[in-house]
Amino acid sequence: HQSGVTRADAMDARLRAGWNFADSAYAATRVVSWQNTFIGDPLYRPFKAFNARAGETASDEWDAFRDGARTWFRKSPKTAMPMLEKAATKWESGAVSEGYGLLAIAGNDPDTAIKAFEKARELYKDPDDILRTTLHEVIQLRALNRGPAALALCREQIEKHAGAAAVGLIKQFESQLAAAEKK
Repeated sequence: HQSGVTRADAMDARLRAGWNFADSAYAATRVVSWQNTFIGDPLYRPFKAFNARAGETASDEWDAFRDGARTWFRKSPKTAMPMLEKAATKWESGAVSEGYGLLAIAGNDPDTAIKAFEKARELYKDPDDILRTTLHEVIQLRALNRGPAALALCREQIEKHAGAAAVGLIKQFESQLAAAEKK
């Protein structure tokens, strides 16, 4: 790196850690000279600091998910699972439950993922959110060779959400699953 040039990666890391624009920019520049120019609100802070204080509880569903995901990766999935389940219930959050399901997929635990997606479908109100979560669940059911269950889920969701924008994707999966069942 050139010494007088601001390192974008270092500035980005500081912004994401909750620093303001001015502090991030100057800390990411090894040598400050009269030629440095930073254009922007010096107090702009696009991200809340991620470092929760000991004993501090999550203030919203996103804080709760962040805490659960951090525990998942820093400690263990088994420690994070009850945290994420509790957060989804406490905040009545389909997003937390869906995120939990995606973490379970990454952790090669499709049964847990399916349960999390079922919970997300119950918690979501928007049909497109429900159908997106349905796609996750159908993919996992297919991977587990549970074609009839995946097909039944597709048909149920098509009937419930016939006018939703995402229903076309569910119909595509439904026709593939139906064709596979006929073989």
